[in-house]
Amino acid sequence: MIELKDVLYKKGDFLLNTIHHIFKENKIHAILGPSGSGKTILLELITGLIKPQKGKIYFKDQDITKLSPQNRQIAYLPQDNVLFPHLSVMENILFPLNITKSQSNFNVSEIIEKLQIKHLINRSIHNLSGGEIQRIALARSIVAGKKVLLLDEPTASIHHVLKNEFLFFLKDIQKEYELTIIMVTHDIDAAFSVADEINFLIYGNWYPTHENGLFNFIPTHYEIARFMGIKNILEGYYSDKYSIFCPALNTNLLLNTASSPFDNNKNLYFAIKPEDIRIVLPDKFKEYQNVPNKLSCVVKKIYRQYHYYNLQVNPINTGVKLEVLFPITKTSKINLSENSEIEIVLKPEYLFILS
Repeated sequence: MIELKDVLYKKGDFLLNTIHHIFKENKIHAILGPSGSGKTILLELITGLIKPQKGKIYFKDQDITKLSPQNRQIAYLPQDNVLFPHLSVMENILFPLNITKSQSNFNVSEIIEKLQIKHLINRSIHNLSGGEIQRIALARSIVAGKKVLLLDEPTASIHHVLKNEFLFFLKDIQKEYELTIIMVTHDIDAAFSVADEINFLIYGNWYPTHENGLFNFIPTHYEIARFMGIKNILEGYYSDKYSIFCPALNTNLLLNTASSPFDNNKNLYFAIKPEDIRIVLPDKFKEYQNVPNKLSCVVKKIYRQYHYYNLQVNPINTGVKLEVLFPITKTSKINLSENSEIEIVLKPEYLFILS
């Protein structure tokens, strides 16, 4: 539906590197990345507020690169979601129709009902919550008949308690009105909650992923792993097709499958998520006696989170620090304390290579 064909944009020292991507119709697309990566610039390119130095932008196979924003069938909700302060909620919702003196293709009352803002329609926009403002802005875009919505950090101003409720609304509205939504965000949980497809934009570089890999997502690039907060990233090289030698750990680590292509001279990064590192419980010592990738460690720090203990452990005789998440429900089975010794297992099926 929307195709970016070799789009490049440069301003000052910032470069939005060449992007070639197709956003499919009737899907929610999330673009994840840290602040300063060019996510807002990408939305402004699609909506026509700025023009690329190179490349083309297509909407339903029509070249819209040089079209003005008002001539594109695209609604843009910026992060600050500007509503008109002198208008009521209802007047804000109907504003696009009043400007164009047109009728909505949708039932306005039904949209207001579905977004649960009926009790707000006669109010001033002052003193509304972030979630209410977001829903009003969504209603205004849908009423205007736009089938493509661009959302800039839609959960940024919403209290975390209400965030999930807003995301459920977004998913329901998208399905009900067959919308194509492109949302940019640094909120990993929000993206994985609602998106049909997730891609990454990190400091101007585009990292595409696949829509069928979101359930148990494994990052394939170093920058994605860093952005997602994975700290257990180590350097090594292939010692054979099925294992990596890690100098920092001074050991070979078995992989689950043969590496392809195999290059025993190639340095690489590999990683494991903290929740995928197994602590060997005392009643499992015999079971884990001969398993591969077992390391003896000293617990250096313990931080309590909601459902987990976040442990920082140091494999003995190394300078490596690994992060391990351990369920609080299992703490009765092991004595965890700072400076205690434990054994951990980096299961081969959970090790992944980063490019």
